[in-house]
Amino acid sequence: MQPQIGIPLALDTREPSSSNRRYERLERSYVEAVEEAGGVSLGLPLHASPARLLRSIDALLLPGGGDFAPPAWTSPESSETYPPGVFRFATPETIEFQSALFAEAMRMQKPVFGICFGMQLMALSSGGALHYHLPTDLPHAPSHQLQDPAALHSIEIEAGSLLARSLGPHETAVNSRHHQAVASVGVHWKISARSRDTVIEAIECTSAAFCLGVQWHPENMSDLHRKALFRSFVQAATSMRG
Repeated sequence: MQPQIGIPLALDTREPSSSNRRYERLERSYVEAVEEAGGVSLGLPLHASPARLLRSIDALLLPGGGDFAPPAWTSPESSETYPPGVFRFATPETIEFQSALFAEAMRMQKPVFGICFGMQLMALSSGGALHYHLPTDLPHAPSHQLQDPAALHSIEIEAGSLLARSLGPHETAVNSRHHQAVASVGVHWKISARSRDTVIEAIECTSAAFCLGVQWHPENMSDLHRKALFRSFVQAATSMRG
């Protein structure tokens, strides 16, 4: 039987219709990447019992999403630190739900793969910290919001890491469309890739069999890169089935 990969849905923050209906959404590329790697995708709607949802899946994929609000966002000084119009916030309900799913997956020792927002959520949930706006926090770094969807930048992968076992311990190129990033990681976590400007590009938990976060979007990359990461993740999920 194919492994079941749970992917949480996010509340749709677009303007509601006149009927005031609320929707949850998921980008199709995550589903396609999982199924291409041999898994079966299950969308996880916002639910009061993450544990119940986790019992029905073999692994958890935390997808990309919106931004995290800076801690000082509501202060008068925040408008000077964080320019208006930059942020596209994830809803508090989405963050709370996905954080609970992640905590439960870690408790159950299920494989977890986080992408962009998903990686940042993993870091925050595990005692790490974020750069809330790279141009402000790391002004020396070039923009990581590349306008061309096909544009890439280089990262260096740490030898001996879980990421290296999937992609190899070398320099590779990845896409980039973020302005927030992981600033530090918590206990039992390590940094497994950085860009040339020192921005953290991948993290992993050293006390778990498979718990990996990447800042880029492998689901939107070339076949070779996408297949390597998602195949490793789905294989880890398969091992959960015994």
